[in-house]
Amino acid sequence: MGWEDVCEDYDEFLVRAQVVNVVDDASWMDGWMDAVDAE
Repeated sequence: MGWEDVCEDYDEFLVRAQVVNVVDDASWMDGWMDAVDAE
């Protein structure tokens, strides 16, 4: 699952992030911000 996929829908991104527990890992925010910057 790439950031390009999850960034299509921010709400779904948050849901998936919680499901896979990446919310506990600061790296998910880095990936999200990188994707936002790429827009």
